[in-house]
Amino acid sequence: MRKLGAASAAIALAVLAMTGAAAAAPSTTSTTSTAATGAQDASAAVRAYWTPERMREAKPTAVPAGEHKTLAAKGKPGSKPAAAPAIRRPANLAPDEVPSRLGKIFYVDPWDNSNRSCDGNALNSASRILVITSASCAYSRAGHDWMRNWIFVPDTFRGSQPYGSFAAKQYIAFNAWVNDGSLNYDVAMVSTWNNQNNQRLVDAVGGDGLGWNWPRDMFVNSLGYSLQGFPSTCAGTTSALPDGRIQMPCAPVGGGKALGGPWLINIDPNTSLGTVDGVLSVTVNNGTIQSPYFTAEMKSMLDRIGSQT
Repeated sequence: MRKLGAASAAIALAVLAMTGAAAAAPSTTSTTSTAATGAQDASAAVRAYWTPERMREAKPTAVPAGEHKTLAAKGKPGSKPAAAPAIRRPANLAPDEVPSRLGKIFYVDPWDNSNRSCDGNALNSASRILVITSASCAYSRAGHDWMRNWIFVPDTFRGSQPYGSFAAKQYIAFNAWVNDGSLNYDVAMVSTWNNQNNQRLVDAVGGDGLGWNWPRDMFVNSLGYSLQGFPSTCAGTTSALPDGRIQMPCAPVGGGKALGGPWLINIDPNTSLGTVDGVLSVTVNNGTIQSPYFTAEMKSMLDRIGSQT
């Protein structure tokens, strides 16, 4: 469980390429660096690290209290479109309980070198290689560094990898999170290398769209996994928190919900594709979950990283 702290406001973007080695600390302007190894070497090394035993033993992410400030919507609601997969779903797979775009993230926290897990979701963009999640699942504020050996496994259950796995290529997060732990900006996007079959993420599983400046009282589906690893979904109407973030009622089974899963609006009943309008950032013991409110700054984040290959 997280509690709210004092206010802070820094919203510059920080972008760093990452294959497991530490990168330079972000400043108030965004920076990039080139990966030290090629895609094949980077992905193979991360996959080799994540044995089934390590995945089973990875602990759900728990992050200390962050800071916050009050946010107000600026501008009209907008969205980027979703995309269906370009590759046919394997015929031997059972029907999904949750969309195949949802998956588990595994990584090593540089703070204590512990194996951790989060939820994430494939996000459509020009590059078709993005994952959206909580910033606490990409940058360790305790360790003052980006997570290591980061990998995304879509549609996994009990160790299965029906679409393979996708190692991190670049991270992007707001300096307001990196420097101040602002829960209003607890969002990250991660570009990925291709999977074992040389497929791009969104080609393999599809990708939801991104929304911003939508009303704070929308009907939302919160997707994810329970702390015990089972699919865990909640649906309801969100409401505003005093600092501008959003919350919704949720009483999940399985010991609570893991962090980082998407909050979807405007779901197409024929395709199950929707628009990501939040990510699970905070769980509280009164039966509610909380997310940053997605402003046009989230669109700026997508614009910054979404076309990079």
